Amino acid sequence: MANINLDYFLDRFKKNRLIFNWGRTTQAPDVKSGLSQRVISYDQTILGNHQLLHDIYAINTVKLGYLYDFPFKGQSFRINLYRQHSEKALVQFIDMTFPLLRNLKLVQGYRNVGLDVSYAQNLFKDQFPMNVSLLYNYQNNRSYQFSGAGESQIKQRNHGYMLNLNSFSSGAINISMTLKNDYTRYGYQDGLLTDQNSLMILLGPKFNHKRTEWKTMLKYSVINSVDQRREFMDIDLSSVYIISKKLELILTCENMLQNLGFKNNAVLSVFNNQNGIENFQSFKNLVGYSAVGVKYRF
Repeated sequence: MANINLDYFLDRFKKNRLIFNWGRTTQAPDVKSGLSQRVISYDQTILGNHQLLHDIYAINTVKLGYLYDFPFKGQSFRINLYRQHSEKALVQFIDMTFPLLRNLKLVQGYRNVGLDVSYAQNLFKDQFPMNVSLLYNYQNNRSYQFSGAGESQIKQRNHGYMLNLNSFSSGAINISMTLKNDYTRYGYQDGLLTDQNSLMILLGPKFNHKRTEWKTMLKYSVINSVDQRREFMDIDLSSVYIISKKLELILTCENMLQNLGFKNNAVLSVFNNQNGIENFQSFKNLVGYSAVGVKYRF
């Protein structure tokens, strides 16, 4: 493993800084990937190859960034350019005849190029002080996965946008809001294109007065993928009542609408491909729970 980090300050107040990072690590497949016989776990069967243990490969990372940070004004700006690539990558693929069988193969490595930009500023200091932050992320990823026809290339482009608003007034009521949007396009070797767009909104008022503190969070998500639209909404709640200096009563509700019987019948799911490994995550049956507790400080 090798790593180089360089920070260069552009002014004597250390508000402006250039950042450079270079790293190289070597990686080998884990022990179970080298077992040539089938190893059965609780939900899948692994089929490896003893040759995999000898295939050590490298991961290289380069990052160049600029940072402006002026905490007395609550102002900051950051931009990062980075590139990561690997000579090889270990992937799993499913045997369609035996769905629980996972075959492990080494394929060509991946390359990921990205850009991160963020800006934050404190506003309305005298009226209703609030911190506003904007974030943008771009990724261009090329990776390989293994199928019955052999290795196939996947290209992935992702644009991510996020807005955060957080007030920090001395009053009893403050607010928190997050808007996040991600757009991803997958391009396959056979010319097939798949688009996925997701929007998430988190909105939560916060109340703090004397002995009582409570926070609520409204969660709303929309996912558009392969001409299908799915929506989900629920509410989280957490509250604290201070009985004495040492004793607190706590109430927590996760996905409160689920607790009240308002079930989400839509199949809310997210598809992702990271370095040749496909992931499919479903949120159809989210767990809703309520808990009451007591906290005592000794």
